[in-house]
Amino acid sequence: MQEGSPGGQNPKPDDPPPMPVIAPGELHGDAPFLLLDAGGRFTIGWQGLPAREGGPCFAVFRRNPLGAIQVAERFPLTEGGWAGAWQALASRDGHSAGLARRALAERADPSLAREKTRGREELTAGTAAFLPRMIYLGGYAPGGSIRVRGAYDVRFLRDRVAVLPLFGIRPAFEVPYLEVEDVEIGGPGVVRKGGGFIGGGFGLVGAAEGMAIAGVLNALTTRTTTTTVLRVQASAAELFFLNDAVAPDQLRIQLSPAFAFLREARASRAGAVPGSPAQDAPSVADELGKLASLLENGLLTRDEFDALKARLIAGP
Repeated sequence: MQEGSPGGQNPKPDDPPPMPVIAPGELHGDAPFLLLDAGGRFTIGWQGLPAREGGPCFAVFRRNPLGAIQVAERFPLTEGGWAGAWQALASRDGHSAGLARRALAERADPSLAREKTRGREELTAGTAAFLPRMIYLGGYAPGGSIRVRGAYDVRFLRDRVAVLPLFGIRPAFEVPYLEVEDVEIGGPGVVRKGGGFIGGGFGLVGAAEGMAIAGVLNALTTRTTTTTVLRVQASAAELFFLNDAVAPDQLRIQLSPAFAFLREARASRAGAVPGSPAQDAPSVADELGKLASLLENGLLTRDEFDALKARLIAGP
């Protein structure tokens, strides 16, 4: 598939690429097949609906605020239907249309698909902690291409934090650990609403019946949500993400391997690791103050603090 139009110019977002070849397994029942789900609100794909519901079709899908996939508009499974679906996507979400165009190119070119597979394997091997489908709440990300309310994969690599489109391998934004000043995990965690029914009745049988009815009502009306907020503060950026699947304490455990690399980077930046460049020859008191701050913020363990303190006092 050609990424450029005749004359070497890039295609406009609403210019449909060639209709993709659809494998039989991608039209299984009425389950939607998404070309990609890269963080935008809208995407494109197809469905194998039965004839009574219109038959197989192309469709533009949207993700509602609760994360569920819904059909925004359907089109016939024809060249004309594909063109209509593509223009509907481009008019709703030009950014997602650009990502979908790239996904189509990779789908049509086996060498690009193999390159992407290798890139994903290398990315996975270099990942200390992986947080899938994090919702970007906002903040400040200069030069990045991340959008508020978009869903992204956040990877804590060995030397940096990378924000990637879902299932992607090219970061939309990244921050080296040497620039990271703080990583905070907070939010209310698991919240349950509703319920509150109490059983009752006359006599043992009536009380038992009342308790059973109350249990059913509580099960039907209780709603459980998880709200965990991750904040990454860097010297020139600040990012806020929402995780609606993992409680704060669980997320902190998942990030433990990444915090080890963060501590190493912090210690190096503080000048406590041999071989790091000395800047402005800070005093021993200044360095001890920095180490104490790292210990207080949980970026150094007590053993690491004591070892670095002893090394600092002993001198070169």
